[in-house]
Amino acid sequence: PTTALITLAFTGTDFDSNYVDFSITVATAELSVDYPVTSNTATIHAHVEGTATIALDGAYIKITITAVTGAVSYRVYGSSDPYGTYELISDTTGSFDPTEPNVWRIPANYFTENRHFFKVSAVL
Repeated sequence: PTTALITLAFTGTDFDSNYVDFSITVATAELSVDYPVTSNTATIHAHVEGTATIALDGAYIKITITAVTGAVSYRVYGSSDPYGTYELISDTTGSFDPTEPNVWRIPANYFTENRHFFKVSAVL
């Protein structure tokens, strides 16, 4: 079996809807067979930038993300510098409320910095 690695470039252009049934076709001229080869289809999920409120809830920081119609999940990104790089943190720490999927909590003493900055997105 032969494999190929295809790297797709992202221009940074914002998109707020999913690309469904995305596939890649390799032309016959590029192959050693006399027919084109097409990949299985996949969906490229959009991440809609969101707004949120932040509050101290007992010993927790509570981030309530403004609900987005059609969202299947939400993500929280954090940085110690408002102009720095934001890392996805909601997949590795804190937790989303099972009854309110747009509410995320993390222990207030989790962060070692005096200030922390957040960005949020909805996954469609």
